[in-house]
Amino acid sequence: MKKHQIYAVVAVAIIITILTLVVGGYFIKQNQSPPAYTSNTPIGYKSGESDIYKKYVALEGAEYDKAFISDMIVQHKSAVDMAALAKKGTSNIKILDIAKNITANQGKTINDLASLQQQLSYPTTSGHSTSGNGGMTTTESELKNLTGNHFDKKFLELMIENYKNTIDIATPAAKNALHQDVKNIAKTIIGTQSKELEEMQKWQLEWGYSF
Repeated sequence: MKKHQIYAVVAVAIIITILTLVVGGYFIKQNQSPPAYTSNTPIGYKSGESDIYKKYVALEGAEYDKAFISDMIVQHKSAVDMAALAKKGTSNIKILDIAKNITANQGKTINDLASLQQQLSYPTTSGHSTSGNGGMTTTESELKNLTGNHFDKKFLELMIENYKNTIDIATPAAKNALHQDVKNIAKTIIGTQSKELEEMQKWQLEWGYSF
């Protein structure tokens, strides 16, 4: 075989190899699963830096208790309202299950808080935050026209934000609350919602949603 023919064969072989790698890499990329949760992925939420936390940590005694009860009712009602849209918006079993839990558990907490509010002779919550906190508005309007993956993604985004705000409100209770009932409710809320928040964050990662 002549020298120029050898070069031609080598060149063709190189081109074929490059095309194989490019095409193969494309199909691998197309069939890749969303990034999986690993032990190195940052999961969870540590309260203490947000404006909401700073607002509540500055309150003490009856002043804290009154704001906690009223605004926690608002937070929980917002979560229940969003959860109510899941049945229509998605067929994702995990979303439907957590929505069911939210409806049951947070519905009960709303009743407990309302009873405590009455017992302590605090003003009845009208449905709006007494602290003027712009982060505590009803957000179900952003969900009601979404379905499928679009619903799931927005649901997780909004519910995680709701949970972070709730944890920020509840965290100062251990030191700042006057009544033991408030401290107990806050402790339960932090425990339950921290666990569910981490679960929802893992779903965001597993399903390829932005974290």
